[in-house]
Amino acid sequence: MTPRRLSVLVTVLMLLLGCQSRKATIVPDELVGVWKTLNAQYADRSFEITNTSIIFSTGAGQIDFYPIAAAEQVREGEALLYTILYLNEARQEYRFTFYFEPSNGGVIRWKNKPDIEWAKARPSS
Repeated sequence: MTPRRLSVLVTVLMLLLGCQSRKATIVPDELVGVWKTLNAQYADRSFEITNTSIIFSTGAGQIDFYPIAAAEQVREGEALLYTILYLNEARQEYRFTFYFEPSNGGVIRWKNKPDIEWAKARPSS
């Protein structure tokens, strides 16, 4: 192989690897934000979904931050069932599964507690 062809090949490989190294958005934009409920049992709690992490505010100032490994989506009737796979400090995988209803700005209902609605908090001005 000539030096010129080798140079072109190396350049193409570098471009391809560079494009693949960009981290893709894992979570759809409609899920990104802080979610709160009016349910009194969870009055001091919320969770935040970003493109790459999930943050649980579990009351008394306790905040747990986890990187998202993957997000899966399945349609079930009018709702979308999402499963967010996230990792704890020991790199163990956990699942956060919920229904998302896009109407009225979006509502999240946890699969294990479907009677509780979580709405996206509006940014404070």
